Amino acid sequence: MQQIQNVRVHLVAADAFLRWLADQGTPLSGCTQGDVERYLNSKPPYPVRCTAFIRWAVRQRYAPAGIKAPAIRWTGPAGPHDQDARWAVARRLLHDDSLPTADRVAGLLVLLYAQHVSSIHRLTTDRVTKDGDRVLLRLGDRPIRLPAPLDSLMSDLVAARAPHAVLRHESEWLFPGRKAGHPIHQSQMLRRLHAIGIKTRQGRNTALFALAQQLPAGQLAKMLGVYISVAVAWQRASGGDWMAYAAAVAARSATRTRPLTGSTPGT
Repeated sequence: MQQIQNVRVHLVAADAFLRWLADQGTPLSGCTQGDVERYLNSKPPYPVRCTAFIRWAVRQRYAPAGIKAPAIRWTGPAGPHDQDARWAVARRLLHDDSLPTADRVAGLLVLLYAQHVSSIHRLTTDRVTKDGDRVLLRLGDRPIRLPAPLDSLMSDLVAARAPHAVLRHESEWLFPGRKAGHPIHQSQMLRRLHAIGIKTRQGRNTALFALAQQLPAGQLAKMLGVYISVAVAWQRASGGDWMAYAAAVAARSATRTRPLTGSTPGT
């Protein structure tokens, strides 16, 4: 699901830039470095995706050669305080019953599972299932077992959407908006999360950085619904190189003393 949302956001960013150029009376093939800088300085939606589109347009010769749109990179938490701040906010969301359940769940999906608000606001209740006492959430190909007390918060949120239904039922928005049949608008969810102290971009990146240190890229991609290339890039940025780790384990195993003939190898 997150891959689909990521593509959608890239299209929105590209469309916004092209519309801005059209309002200036300038085609993409005639835009200048000054145009790009003025647009990026106007605080457009999704600037990171916009710069990616501009670089693609230059490579494909749809835009003039020589135009620069800097990639915005983040190499991980600035220090332990970033992770400390993330966990402090997460603990508050887990235990502060004065906050709305929907805001607590949405914020925890950012801070614990590195989800984009662009994906969270479109989640449907059929992505939440129950297996015995376990509450599962499907963000990618592999369902995630939610820990307590997040599992109870998620169950309460689903139950509030369909009070008389079992946990797994027909699709409906997990975070409904004011307009019937539509999810909460992304900008509204962002405002609500910011109001309770969540810096979504920093929180998501810090979470992804931490998860990439702990999980192989393939598992990370399946659990979180991100592209495998994205998971690999974050794994390298975090220093969590699982291929090197696996090789080291194999090397250690090879140097162990072989068991005597007839003995049973350890498990």
